[in-house]
Amino acid sequence: MGKLWEMIFGIVAFAPLPIGGAQEVSAPVLHRVSGGDRAIYPSERTGKKIKILLLLWRGKTAAEQGFLEELDALGYEAATTIINVEGNLKRLNQILHGEINFSDYDYVYTFGTLTSLVASGSFKNSIPIIFNAVSHPFRVGLVASTENNNGGKLSGVCTSAPMEDQLKNIQTILPLKNLAVLVDPKEQNCLDGFDALEEAAKKQNITLLRFAINGEEEIQTALAKIGKVDAIYVTSSSFFEENAKLIFDHGRSAKIPMVAEQMNMISNGALMGTAASYTSSGKVAAKILDINCKFKVPISAIPVQFPEFFCSINKNTAKILDIQISDAQANDLKINWIED
Repeated sequence: MGKLWEMIFGIVAFAPLPIGGAQEVSAPVLHRVSGGDRAIYPSERTGKKIKILLLLWRGKTAAEQGFLEELDALGYEAATTIINVEGNLKRLNQILHGEINFSDYDYVYTFGTLTSLVASGSFKNSIPIIFNAVSHPFRVGLVASTENNNGGKLSGVCTSAPMEDQLKNIQTILPLKNLAVLVDPKEQNCLDGFDALEEAAKKQNITLLRFAINGEEEIQTALAKIGKVDAIYVTSSSFFEENAKLIFDHGRSAKIPMVAEQMNMISNGALMGTAASYTSSGKVAAKILDINCKFKVPISAIPVQFPEFFCSINKNTAKILDIQISDAQANDLKINWIED
């Protein structure tokens, strides 16, 4: 068994993940092997291409591009069906309860917390699920922990860095006493993100000011109410991504540093954040499929994985806010510079 895991580690290359200048966080190792959902090569079952249903919350992103590119690099010929529910929960439930014959597929790939939660509850272990772009899979109950998949036929990628590291990296650039936090109360990612942030902030003596935003018409009003704070933290949400330009343009014009936990949000004008690219998270998701398919390791035995996180800073925003970053800080954090 040792040689098998050595082979798997060589292919997957899940090494310790550096997160800026903060303490290194190691990806969970693949060490649990159990019976049950024996992996099957698609060719054993159908003699055809590997068939994957991509169930997406808001259309194809760089995550799916990375997923499919990595599958191709690993030697798979994937026949894919892409379904975009366009952020519509009713539409998602319609699809999951009758519109699609899921037995036609070898795997279901899901993007986003709500899509993954609803899908995992619907399939009842009938088909392997690989989830991606889920910020807090443990808090929402998708899995019990990094090493416990609740016995379910699923695994996937957690795309949020630990909040302690997020705050430590911010404070290397911006000493914090108070931090305004934008929350979309309709999205579980945001609520769980705030809870995790609150726990980490207490340990670092940072006061959080919570601002709930229920729709696009409330964004400007909420931002105007924030007043004087050291920075604004934007939690992970499709809604905030869709309105990123409006939010981060305000930060630039008001000279308030804004922090985000998604790379594309930093590209859209946030000052900084400890984040991973969607492309890299997609590639990790493909490697989970590869372990299941090629090495016959049950999906339920593959712990949740993490992409590589970087302390990323938007160079243009830093210039607009007149934030000076020394060479020592840049070297300490191993900064990933971004320009929008």
